[in-house]
Amino acid sequence: MVVLRALELENFKTYHPKVRIETKGGFNAVVGPNGCGKSNFMDALSFALGCRASSVRGKKLEDLISNNIREKYSKGKIFATVRVIFSIEEEEAISLELSEHVSRLKDDEQLLLTLSRTITGEGTSDYAIAEKKVLQHEYFAILAKLGLRNNAQTFLVFQNQIESVAFKTPKDLTAMFEELSDSIDLKAQYEEALQQKQRLDEESALFFQQRKALSSERKRYKEQSAEAQHYRELEERLNRVKSTKSLLQLYKFSIQRTQLENDLKKLQHEIESNKESLQDTELKLQQQRTISANASKSKAATQKKLERLLQEVENLHLLQTTKESQKQEIDKQLANKKRSQAALQEKISTTESEISKLRETLEDIEQAIQITVQDIANAKTECTLSLEDYEIYKNLKREVASKTSFLKQELETLQRNEQLLSQQKRGLEQKLEQAISKQDACIAEKDKIEDQIKRAYNKLEQMREDAESKTLEKQQMITQRNEMLDRRRQLEQTLRVIQNELIECGAILHENNVQTKMEEAFTVMKRVFPGIKGKLRDLVYPIQSKYRTAFQVVFGNFLDAVVVDNSQTGAECISYLKQQRLGSMLFLPLADIRPKPIQEDLRRLGGSCKLLADVLNCQPQYLSAMRYAAGSTVICDSLEEARQVFSRVKREQRRRIKVSLDGTVINKSGFITGGYFDAEEADKSTQRQRIEELRTQQGAILDELSHLTTANISRLDDKIEKIANDISNRQSQVEVLERELDSLKRRKRQLSGELSTNLNVNVDKLRYELDDKNRKFSDITQQVQIIAQQIRNYENQTFSNFLTKFGLSDSSTFEQKYIQGLENLSEKRNKLDTQKVKLSRRLEYENDSLRAAQERLKILSAEISSTEESSLSILQEEESARKQLEQLEREVVSLRATLQNLSSSFEQENERSRNLRKQLIGIQEQINLSEKQLGNKQEEFNELKLARSELLRSCLLNETSIPLKDNRILTDDDAIPEDDELDFDNLSRRYRDCKTDDDFAKVINEMEENEHQIVSELDKIAPNLLASDKLLSVKTRIEEVVQKYEATRQEAMEATRKFQKIREERRKRFLSCFNVVSANIDRVYKELTRTSVSQLGGTAYLALENYEEPYLYGIKYHAMPPAKRFRDMEQLSGGEKTLAALALIFAIQAYRPSPFIVLDEVDAALDRDNLDKVARFILQRSRMNSPKEQYVVISLKDKFYEMADSLIGIYRDMDRSCSGVLSLDLNQFGEAVLQ
Repeated sequence: MVVLRALELENFKTYHPKVRIETKGGFNAVVGPNGCGKSNFMDALSFALGCRASSVRGKKLEDLISNNIREKYSKGKIFATVRVIFSIEEEEAISLELSEHVSRLKDDEQLLLTLSRTITGEGTSDYAIAEKKVLQHEYFAILAKLGLRNNAQTFLVFQNQIESVAFKTPKDLTAMFEELSDSIDLKAQYEEALQQKQRLDEESALFFQQRKALSSERKRYKEQSAEAQHYRELEERLNRVKSTKSLLQLYKFSIQRTQLENDLKKLQHEIESNKESLQDTELKLQQQRTISANASKSKAATQKKLERLLQEVENLHLLQTTKESQKQEIDKQLANKKRSQAALQEKISTTESEISKLRETLEDIEQAIQITVQDIANAKTECTLSLEDYEIYKNLKREVASKTSFLKQELETLQRNEQLLSQQKRGLEQKLEQAISKQDACIAEKDKIEDQIKRAYNKLEQMREDAESKTLEKQQMITQRNEMLDRRRQLEQTLRVIQNELIECGAILHENNVQTKMEEAFTVMKRVFPGIKGKLRDLVYPIQSKYRTAFQVVFGNFLDAVVVDNSQTGAECISYLKQQRLGSMLFLPLADIRPKPIQEDLRRLGGSCKLLADVLNCQPQYLSAMRYAAGSTVICDSLEEARQVFSRVKREQRRRIKVSLDGTVINKSGFITGGYFDAEEADKSTQRQRIEELRTQQGAILDELSHLTTANISRLDDKIEKIANDISNRQSQVEVLERELDSLKRRKRQLSGELSTNLNVNVDKLRYELDDKNRKFSDITQQVQIIAQQIRNYENQTFSNFLTKFGLSDSSTFEQKYIQGLENLSEKRNKLDTQKVKLSRRLEYENDSLRAAQERLKILSAEISSTEESSLSILQEEESARKQLEQLEREVVSLRATLQNLSSSFEQENERSRNLRKQLIGIQEQINLSEKQLGNKQEEFNELKLARSELLRSCLLNETSIPLKDNRILTDDDAIPEDDELDFDNLSRRYRDCKTDDDFAKVINEMEENEHQIVSELDKIAPNLLASDKLLSVKTRIEEVVQKYEATRQEAMEATRKFQKIREERRKRFLSCFNVVSANIDRVYKELTRTSVSQLGGTAYLALENYEEPYLYGIKYHAMPPAKRFRDMEQLSGGEKTLAALALIFAIQAYRPSPFIVLDEVDAALDRDNLDKVARFILQRSRMNSPKEQYVVISLKDKFYEMADSLIGIYRDMDRSCSGVLSLDLNQFGEAVLQ
C-alpha cells in the first residue's frame, strides 16, 4: 500500500524558506483562511507529480519561485523545490521494482520513497528520485508505477474544476475515458490503418471500374476494327483505280511528249543561227552587270562602313557626355574637399593663435602669482592687530569652523558640484554645437544628393524614352519586314494559283497561233501606248443577259475592235503591227468617229421592239464607239415579230438590221441569216477574257514582287540591326545611370538613417541634458547661497562680544579691516593658482585639437590628391576620346566623299547597263519572229511537262502507286522519273491501244465513274483506323488492371485485418475501463445521495452512443437525484452537479485506483446535507475500504474538520510574508463515529 506521508516545500510560491507538511493515511483536511496559500499546497503537489506551470496557475516555471527569494538573490542563485515522500510496504516495493529507490527509517516497518522536482532561476526543471537526479521519463515512469501518472489525472481535483466534470460533453467524456483506458495510444495507429484501408478499398474499386470500362471499350474496338478492315479493302481498290488512271494519263503524256519533242527539234535547228548575234550582246551585258554589281557592292560596303563610323562617333559622343558628368561630379567633390581643407587650415591657424595667447596668459599669471606671494609677506609685517586679539580671533574662528564644519563640508560639496556642473554645461554646449554642425552638414549633403538624384532621374527617363522610341521603331521595322515577307509569300502563292489556272484554262493549248499573237500584240501595245482604252467587248455590255446573243451577233467584228483616244494612237498601233508583221486590227478613235443619228420613230414601233443601243451600257466616254457599232439596229423577242415589223416599216428603214433575241437576222433584202450563236465561240470569248484578267493580275503581282526583293529586305535588316545597336547602347547607359542612382539612393538612405537615428536623436538628447544641467545648476546655486548665509549668521553670533571691543557689529567688517587683506591676497593667490590649472588644461586641450586637425588635414590632402588624380585620368580619357572623335570625323568626311564618287560611278555603270539592255531588247525583237513558233511549241511542251509533274506530285501527295521498271513504286525520295523509267506494262492491251484523245477520254471517264462509286461507298463509312492498335492496347491495359486489382485487393484484405485488430484492441481497452466505471457509478451515486427519506438514493448511469466503436462517439452521463424526475445534467442544481461529478471521479477510482485523492474546495456548491453525505462517504472509504484510501480535502466547511483524521492548518505569516503550516492528529481525541 502506497501512502502520501509528507510534502516538503522550499521557496515554492508562498512557502518560504522551507516547510514540511505531513499527512496521515485516511482522511486529511486542509484548512485555513482565504489567501493563506491552501491552493498553493495543491499546486505544489500537482507540480511534483509532473503538471506543467500553466496547470498550477503560472505562465512559466520561474513564476512558481517565491518572491521572497527572488527579491534577494540573482537569477543564478534562486530555486524552488517540492519533495513528495511516500511510504510503501516492502512487498509492494518489490513488486513495483522500486527497491533501489526506497529507504528505511529506524524502527519503521514502512519504506520511504522520495520524489522531488526543482525549478532553477533560468526557468528549467530538474527531477530527482531519492535525492538522485534523473531524467524526466525515468521520473514519470516511477509515477506511473505508483498509479499517479495517467493522462486524465482524476485523483487531482482542482478548485472550481468539479462542475466542469459534470458539464463535460459526450465527446469530452469519451476523450477522458480514452485517456483513462490508454486507448488514446492506439488512436494514431487506428487512424493510419483506417486511412490505409479506405485508400486501398478505393483503389480496388477504382481498378474494378477500370476493368469494367476497359471490357466495354474492348468490345467497341472489335467492332470498329472489322469496319476499319472493310474500309482498308475499299481504299486498296480505290488506290488501284487511281494508280491505273494516273498511269494511263502518264502514258498519254508520253505519246504527246514524243510528238512535241520531234516538232521542237525541227524548230530549234531553224533558229540556232539567229541566236549567235544575241550571244555577243548578252556577254557584253553580263560583263557590264558584273561591273555594276561590283560598283554596287563597293557602294554598299562604303555605306556600311560609313554607318559603322557614324555609330562609333555617336558612341564617343555618349562617352564624352558620361565623362563630362563624371568630371563635374569629381570637380564638385574636389571643391568640397578643398573647402574642407581651407576650413581645417583656418581652424589650425586659429588654434595655434589661441595656443600662443594661452601661453602668454599663463606666463602673466605666473608673474602675478610671484607678486601676490611678495604682497602676502609684506601684509603680514604691516598688520596692526595685537597678538592676543589675533589669538582670540583665531580661537573664535576655530570654534565657528568646528560648529559649521558640517555646513562648510556641505557647502564645499555643493560648490564642487556647482563647478562640476558648470564644466559639464560647457562640455555639453560644445558637444551640442558640434552635433548641430554635423546635422547641418548632413542635411546639406542630403539636399545635394537629392538634387543629383533628380538630375539622374531626368537623364534616366530621357534615356529610357529614347530606348523606348528606338524599340518602337525597331518593332515597326520588324513588323514591316515580316509584312513584306508575308506579302511576298502570299503573292508567290497567288502567282502559283494564277499560273495553275492559266494552265487549266488552256491559255496556250486551246488558242490558235494567230489569236495568241494578236492577244500578245494587244497586251504589248496597251502597255506601250497609254491612249488604248481596251477592246469594245470589254467596254460595252448589255443591261440584261437575254440581250447578250443579239449584242454579239450585231457587233460581230466590232467585238474585237480596239478603242483608242484619237487617230494618232491608232496609226501608231497600226505601224507597230506592220513592224511585227502581224494581222490587222480594227481601231475606233473616240475623238474622230461620228456615229449616225438614231431614228427616233424606230423607238415607237411597239411590241417588244427596242433599239440595241438602248439595251447596252458603257462609260460615258465610250458612248460614241458603242453607238457607232450598234447604229439603229432593232431587236425583237421573236422571229415572227421581226418579220411583222419588217413588213410594216418603210423601205428606207428596212436597211436597219432586225435581230431577234435568239440571234436570227433579217437584213435589208429580207434574207434571214444566223440563228443560234455558236456557244463554243462564246465560251472561247469568255475564256479569253478570263485569261486576259489572269495575265493582268500576273503582271501586277510581278511588279509588286520586284519591290519585295531580298535586297530591300536585307537593307531593312541592316536598319533593324543599327537600331538594335542603338538600343543596346542606350540600355548600357541606362544601366550605368541606374547603378549611379542606386549609389546615390543608398547614400541618401544612409544620411537619412544617420539623421533620424544618430544626429537628430543626439541633438535632442544633448539639448535635454543641457536643460537638465541648467536646472540642476540653478538649484545648487540657490542651496549654496542659503548655506553660506547660515554660516555668516553663526559667525556674527559667535563674534558679537569680541567685535564689541572693536566697536564693530559683524565679523565680515572685522575681517575686512584687519584680516581681509591677508585673506584677499591668499584668495587671490588661490584664484591665480586655479586659473593657472585651468589654462594648463585648456592649453593641453587645444594642443590635442591642433594635432587632431593636423591629422585630418593630412588625410584630406591625400584624398584631394587622389581625387585630382581621378580628375586628371578622366581628362586624359576625355582627351583621348576627343582625339578619336576628330579622327573618326575626318574618316567620315573622307568616306562621304568616296561614297559620292562611288554613287556617281554606280549611276554611270547603270546607264551603260540600261543601254545594253535596250540594245539586247532590239536584238531580241528581231529574233522574236523566229522564236514565236518555237516558243509556242516549247510552251506546249512545258505545259505538258508541268501537267505531267503536277500529276506525279499529286500521285505522291495522294499516295497513288506509280510502278517503275525496276519493280519499285515511286516514292517522295525519288526524282521525277522519265517516261522510259515508268512501267507501262501494267496497263492492259486495251488501254495501250488508245491513240486519240477521244479513246483516252472514254477510258478515263469509265475509270472516274468507278472511282466515284468507290468514294461514295467510302464516304458512307466513318472508320476508326486505329481501332486494331487500340484493341491491343486495351487488352494489355486490361491485363495490367487485373493484376493491379488482384494485388490491391490482397493489400486491402491485409489492411482490413490489421485495422480490425487495432480496432478490437482499442475497443477492448476502452470498454474495459467503461464497463468498470459504468458498473460502479450507480453504486457510488446511490451512496452519495442516500437519505432517510430515500434509502435507495438516486440513480446514475453512463450510456454509449455507439457500442461498436465507442471511442468515435460520445458518452452520455445521466444522474437522477432521489425523488426527482429525469432531467438533463445542465438542469440540475449546483449541489446535484457536484455530487454527480464526485460520483464519476470515485467510480473511476474503481478502474484505476491511485494512492490518494486530493480535492480542492469541491464543497463550494454543496448545502449542509449534501456536505454531510460527501464527508461521511469519504470517511467511510478511508476506513472501511480494502485497501483503505487516502484523501486530502481542502475546504472551508467545518463539517470536513469534524470528520477528518488529521487537520493541516495553513496560515499567513505576516512578519515573513509567507505561508505557515500547523498540523493536528485528531485520532488522539478518538475517531469520528459513522452514523
